[in-house]
Amino acid sequence: MNAQQVYRKLEEAGYERRRSQMLFMEAIWDFLTSDKKILMIEAPTGTGKTFGYLIPLLLSGRRIIVSTHTKVLEHQLMDDVKRIMEIFGLERKVGLLKGVSSYVCKQKLHLAKEELIEGNWEEVQEEARKCNGDLMEINLPPSVVQPFVVTSREECGSCNLHDCYYITARDRALDAEVLITNHHIIAQMPAVIKEADIVVFDEAHELPDTLVSAQSVDFTERTIREYVDVEKIDEDDLPEIYGLLKKEVYPSEVSRAVREVTKVTSAVSISRDVATQVQAVLGIAVDRDRILDEPSAADDKVIKILRRIVTLRNLLFKMKRYLEDLPGYVRYSEETKSGKRFIRAPLFPELFRLTGQTKTILVSATLERTFMELVLSLDPDDYSYTSIPPEWEYDFKVRVYDVRPQDGEWSKTLEQAVRDARQEYDKVMVLVTNVEHLKYVDADLVQGSAPLTRLIKTFKSRGGVLAGADVFWKGIDVPGNKAIVMSKLPFPNASDPVHQERCRFLDENYGEKIRWEYVTSWALMKLKQGIGRLKRSKNDTGTVYLVDNRIFNPFFRKFYHVLSRYGKVEKVSPLLHKSLACLSVSASLLSSFFLF
Repeated sequence: MNAQQVYRKLEEAGYERRRSQMLFMEAIWDFLTSDKKILMIEAPTGTGKTFGYLIPLLLSGRRIIVSTHTKVLEHQLMDDVKRIMEIFGLERKVGLLKGVSSYVCKQKLHLAKEELIEGNWEEVQEEARKCNGDLMEINLPPSVVQPFVVTSREECGSCNLHDCYYITARDRALDAEVLITNHHIIAQMPAVIKEADIVVFDEAHELPDTLVSAQSVDFTERTIREYVDVEKIDEDDLPEIYGLLKKEVYPSEVSRAVREVTKVTSAVSISRDVATQVQAVLGIAVDRDRILDEPSAADDKVIKILRRIVTLRNLLFKMKRYLEDLPGYVRYSEETKSGKRFIRAPLFPELFRLTGQTKTILVSATLERTFMELVLSLDPDDYSYTSIPPEWEYDFKVRVYDVRPQDGEWSKTLEQAVRDARQEYDKVMVLVTNVEHLKYVDADLVQGSAPLTRLIKTFKSRGGVLAGADVFWKGIDVPGNKAIVMSKLPFPNASDPVHQERCRFLDENYGEKIRWEYVTSWALMKLKQGIGRLKRSKNDTGTVYLVDNRIFNPFFRKFYHVLSRYGKVEKVSPLLHKSLACLSVSASLLSSFFLF
């Protein structure tokens, strides 16, 4: 089926023809017949990216995996796949693979029944039966359901229930020809990719951070304290503590666990599932005469013992990995509410380590090829790159205040920019690079004052000034006319340990030029993400206000070029704006005087 036939079908189904989407599909078709293993494709909002890659891939008949960044997008993809199959008369087995924390835990329901966990287990159990334990389909408040959800793989590491909601859903999903999942899951289960012909990473700009997280080792001071009687732990203490845990604590814990489990299983009966866990975790067989097919009252006690051993085993493994001195990693600790968290993270996670020889498509509205190439350890010969022109004309206003972030009047100019934007627009989004800068913003909706979903809902309905950092640059979708105020160019946080070590590594091994390319490509990608908040539909208009005149410096010309794609860049003098505002007020007062 060629592009014209595809669009005839889409138009018959009520969809409009888009030039950019056609170019997108052609890039996908070309890639399917090429020798390249990776396609990096940047396509702005309005392209129709999802249909653009799903249609060629579904028509190809190949086994595909599509990974996105959030649970909401997963469900949207499921709907899109089903709609496309309906339009083109396709029959493919489709599955949705989610994480363990997306399902109700039957074991926790059982523990609640035995009064070991508080909560209304009967209500949750009834709802879970209707939807196979899927949290997104349970019609109950999150606070009611949360006690019956596991928060990590470690928490259910000693559980092997054959009818577990998660395991049942996982096995069903892995049998699909078209698998929908998210970056976090796929990074933790790379073996899944080997079964596919093609894997697509939508929202691919999020993939590097996800891989860093997935390939990191981390554990907390709190977990260590569960086994060792210490008040405060420094990094220098870790080798000694690891030796203590490995030589003394672990053998004694296992010996005690074996004694306790042996005592329980020789006195009363346990279920077949728990007997299997005992064999797997402790390596001891349970008397066959003591094994039941149904859950037993003794199961809970045995499971608690096994969980403690599994947690300790995981801690020892992580500590060993943390203490290893390997090139290409950074080791650091950070303070949390419950004490220190120790982390060892890769600087440049390898994409091929995840995908192997499977053909891979990286899709995003805001890709920077230099950043992706450097951070994902790609050689230019490894991939092909395509940039799709925008479907819509932007024609934004772009106003850049003639002030440097280092200048003393910068904070006052940021305040002024917000006031200027508020005079022109009912909706103003303020994007700062540091949460400390929020104190300069007169906003009624501020990051941290309420859950993000509630802030966005209020902003959509009432307007006003919404201000925040980090996720606000890329995670908010509010259609309509509005202003975006950017406090400064969004360079990475210099104090971030991973970023800091990347810069040092690149400087020492490749030189200052490559280090600068990494830093600027990161910032350019985030800048485009911020601007992307402005136009979410065809008729959206607005203005970008940037309180940072460095873009007029030739050294920062790439940033100027990006901004100029969206509209004519106008340099604004803060003093001129201030004078005009005063003049406007004076004229208004003078007019009022003569009226009286």
